[in-house]
Amino acid sequence: MTYTAVHLEKVAMAFFCAHFNRAGVQHGFTYIGLLFALVLGGATLAALGVSVRMQTQRELEAELAFRGEQYALALTSYANATVEGQPTRPSNLQELLIDRRGPGLPRHHLRKLWVDPITHQAFALVLLDGRIKGVHSTSTAQIWSRQRLAAQYDEWVFGPPE
Repeated sequence: MTYTAVHLEKVAMAFFCAHFNRAGVQHGFTYIGLLFALVLGGATLAALGVSVRMQTQRELEAELAFRGEQYALALTSYANATVEGQPTRPSNLQELLIDRRGPGLPRHHLRKLWVDPITHQAFALVLLDGRIKGVHSTSTAQIWSRQRLAAQYDEWVFGPPE
């Protein structure tokens, strides 16, 4: 028995229709389910990205507070170590690293010059009569933490208590 091309085509069409008509409905549900899973996964990753960004921002703010407090403590220590007739505020940040104003060994009010963790640049100086009164960030971004009195990073000044 020989099969002609037309006969083989009819057999193939019958097999195709019988096999895929039943499964065709199920493939549509699988596709919709896969699309739903992709949308759900994308939304989850987006929410995770926002959460990671907020956590990173909180850590940067905590680091900014630490570094700013180090400058405030150093300026207070510098003022407390002032010898009679000497200025109570430094003219530059290098004087906080090595204070040679008094007799004896030089004092170290600050271990190192910290950079602003928000901008990765040097802190801006708050000057009074040409002397350093405090430091602040140069970033104009909004502060995320609601505990701070300032609205922006550049308004958050670190210095000795008045």
